[in-house]
Amino acid sequence: DDDEDDGELSSAEEEAIMFSNRALPSNATCKAYPGSDPHCTRTPRALALQYPKIYVYDLPKKFNREMTSKYKRCSTDQYGTEVFFHEALLVSDVRARTPFEATMFFVPIYGECYLWQYEMLKRENRVKSYELTNALYLEALDIVRNKHPYWNRTLGRDHIFVFPGARGPTIFSDWQVHIKNSVYLTPEGDRKAFYYNTWKDIVIPGMEADPQFFSPESRQQLVDNPPERKFLAFFRGTIFHREGNSYSRGLRPKLAGIFANRTDIIYDKKQKECDRKCYHEEMSQSVFCLNPLGWTPWTLRFYQAVMTRCIPVLIADDIEFPYESELDYSRFALKIREKEVDNIVQLMQDITEEEREIKRRYMDQIWRMFSYQRPPVPGDAFYMTMRELARKHREFKTSSIHEWD
Repeated sequence: DDDEDDGELSSAEEEAIMFSNRALPSNATCKAYPGSDPHCTRTPRALALQYPKIYVYDLPKKFNREMTSKYKRCSTDQYGTEVFFHEALLVSDVRARTPFEATMFFVPIYGECYLWQYEMLKRENRVKSYELTNALYLEALDIVRNKHPYWNRTLGRDHIFVFPGARGPTIFSDWQVHIKNSVYLTPEGDRKAFYYNTWKDIVIPGMEADPQFFSPESRQQLVDNPPERKFLAFFRGTIFHREGNSYSRGLRPKLAGIFANRTDIIYDKKQKECDRKCYHEEMSQSVFCLNPLGWTPWTLRFYQAVMTRCIPVLIADDIEFPYESELDYSRFALKIREKEVDNIVQLMQDITEEEREIKRRYMDQIWRMFSYQRPPVPGDAFYMTMRELARKHREFKTSSIHEWD
């Protein structure tokens, strides 16, 4: 069917974007998409989902803002989502001003930032760093559980934590004892990870805080004045690791051999002489951007690729991406099984220029879903995550079980 491949959004995807926009729909919108918005009261099929009202615990600043006042990078590196969601919720219409009107509760602990300062800045050993981080979480939970009555009503099932790194909740060593029922916002959608539960947790995009990538003006320039796509594929990052083939299951070194004699493919480690501007340009000048797994499946490169209209190539069998219930990833990305990577060049070359342009046009319509706009705007990663929370909350309310697992 020609309509399946024309780069247009499906009705479900239209619904996702429309629902993210809290503005009242027009009469034309209600007529064209009956049931797509709860404000379309003239239709009997009004959408059941409603954003949850989220109460943000007012924890002492030592658990959050005191850290970002010292270390700005905790807000701007790829793990900055723990800061972003806290700050965004405080000024959002999703926020419950009092706990009595709340349907969910947000616990603002900057655990990844806290662990980073001990591991990387103070050069503490891993055991000591984790002990200190574990103590931080226990102290915060003592406040949440003993000074407020809301945790015990559900054993934390309606409480939200952000774990912005690949290690997920394991940065809190006692997580299984204390918060195993809570909802995690995490970029690490690894279906084989013991700490990720697709039933209760939500996969979020990683944080790209560079306006070169996330600003609408910068991206629109790539649409209005598309650069020459002079490279077939692009990757800059760790290839050969000191841990050998246990890193990336040997996939990245294998790709280096496959691409060894290709002059139309950039496959290299990061270079000091290639700064952020250079990195953005190289992605923008490439047809495909490679996303091979590293220690874990997720990588920020996927989101950067969508922001630069570079078709993502996914090579990570166990990955789960954000909004998979809303988006058909095959319409804008190419997924290659790890065991089929020997054919990667041919698989990329087999996609015609017309098909490539269709994928780019599709990315033009959905790219904001993967970006954290400042401030948040309808249809971006913040509001899409609120939509996913609405879905989880509905499942939570209708579930007859008392634990997620």
